[in-house]
Amino acid sequence: MYRDVMLAITETDHDARAIKAAVEFCRVNDARLSVSVPFDMMQAQMQAFGTTPIVLEESYVELRKDAVAHVARLRTQLQKEDVRFDVHIAEAQVHASRQLLALEARYHDIVIVAAPGPHDSTSAALHTIFSTLVVDSGRPVMAIPNEGRATFPPQCVLIGWQPTPEATRAVHDALPLLKQAKRVEIALAAPQVGETRHGQEPGADIAAHLARHGVGVNVRVDRLSRGPSGNDLLLVAEECGADLIIVGAYGHSRAREWAFGGVTRDLLERARVPVLYSH
Repeated sequence: MYRDVMLAITETDHDARAIKAAVEFCRVNDARLSVSVPFDMMQAQMQAFGTTPIVLEESYVELRKDAVAHVARLRTQLQKEDVRFDVHIAEAQVHASRQLLALEARYHDIVIVAAPGPHDSTSAALHTIFSTLVVDSGRPVMAIPNEGRATFPPQCVLIGWQPTPEATRAVHDALPLLKQAKRVEIALAAPQVGETRHGQEPGADIAAHLARHGVGVNVRVDRLSRGPSGNDLLLVAEECGADLIIVGAYGHSRAREWAFGGVTRDLLERARVPVLYSH
């Protein structure tokens, strides 16, 4: 069960949807919400370019004042909601604040964060925050789209299954959500049959495993791919009316996915429902 939920603030317009989804998620799961507002302390090496320590200190005071004000606004907003919460500043004095967020995430059951859009000026920054959280925290990360819907508890959950460590972790991290859902679909796109891949009957092993946890599933096997794997999954999600997608994150390296695309990047930018990722 989820009892301790973290919301990572990204300082973008996408945060509004993520906050709303996090509140509803915590209400449904009777969980506590911890909201972390990142703050990066300016470093003194900027002095080499003409910035004096006095100017740096003044800038720090002003920026921290903005962060404190942001925390106050969030507290006022959340006091109107029926959830237990805390809001605090994640102040990074040496490392980047996103690394501090990943460290904080290790003390929570799940992390919620805003997802980037495909053609958004903040896309690169959101990708960086997300990838740091999902790879470095060891916790599942649920990305909330800025457009679309976020329904909790989910009525229909779609699992994008591959016999990989990342997908295995994602399924087990999502077990509380799978047990809440009325319907669970498992999608396999052009599965490879063999003892080191999907076995002789693709989908049968993971379906039997989930059944032992009381989760009934329907296995959908597309023998022929309808495009990139991410596109296949998005099409199935639309066809079955999924409210939530479960996948493993970064089966390939982050650099390769950023340069050439991949399931993680496709879903981050194009999914219109929340996606839970584990690495």
